[in-house]
Amino acid sequence: MVDWKHRNAEQEVDALLQAVARQDASLLDVFPRPVEDLLTTVFAVAFESYRNLSGRAIVEILRSIYRIENDELLENGDAPLAGYTFARGDFAVIFSESSFGEDFERFTKAHEAGHLVIEYWPRVANSKQPTLFGVEPGPVLYARRDPRSHIFMSGSEERSEGVSPDDYRRLRADHEAWLREVKANGFAAELLAPHREVRQVVAGLPFGVRRVAAVRSRFGLSRSAAEIRLAELGLLDEPAPTQTLSF
Repeated sequence: MVDWKHRNAEQEVDALLQAVARQDASLLDVFPRPVEDLLTTVFAVAFESYRNLSGRAIVEILRSIYRIENDELLENGDAPLAGYTFARGDFAVIFSESSFGEDFERFTKAHEAGHLVIEYWPRVANSKQPTLFGVEPGPVLYARRDPRSHIFMSGSEERSEGVSPDDYRRLRADHEAWLREVKANGFAAELLAPHREVRQVVAGLPFGVRRVAAVRSRFGLSRSAAEIRLAELGLLDEPAPTQTLSF
C-alpha cells in the first residue's frame, strides 16, 4: 500500500512530467533526473550555480545579468543560502549553492522546482484568467529564499540535523512556511527518486549489495538523501536517520 504522502508528491510531480512528455518524452527515462532540462522544456527558467551563495551575490547576479532589482532580499541580512528562486510572470531564475557537491545541488534545484510547480505556477495560471470586467490582473511576483536548513527539513517533530534550535522554532512557529518547505522536499524526493522506481531498484538487488549505495548510484542522491529516502519508504537496511524528505 502506498502512503498518502507519496501519492500526493507523485501527483504533483506527474503534473510536471506530463507537460514534459508532450515536448520530449525521452527525458522521463533519464536517471539521475536532469532537473534543468525537465524544467526548461516547459518553463522559461534560468539556473545560476554559485559557490558561497548569499543574498548579496543573488542581488548582484539578478542586477548584472537579468536587469532585475531585488534589494529587498537583503532586508533580513546577507546570510548564506542553499537555494533561492525569483520569478516574475512567465520567467524564473533558480539559484543553487555548489559548495556541497553535485548531488546536494541537484536536490536543491529539485526543491526549488517544487516551490515553482506547487506554489507559483498555479498563481500564474490564475492571474491569466480574465476578470469579470475582462481585465487581466497584473504580473505575478514570487521570491523564495532557502537556507541550507530548509533542504531536508524534517516533517516530524524531531529537529533536522544542521538546523539551529532558533531557526527550527521560528520555522515551526510559522506553520504555512514550514509546510511549504516540507512539500518542496517531498516534491524533490519524488522527482529525483520516484518511490515506485526506488522499490524496483531495491527489489532487484543481488544479495549483499547495500541499498544506500545502489540508490545513490541510480538516482544521483547524496548519502544522507539516499538514507532518508529509503528510511521513509521503509526500505533502509541500515540504522535510520532522524530526518525526513517529506511530511
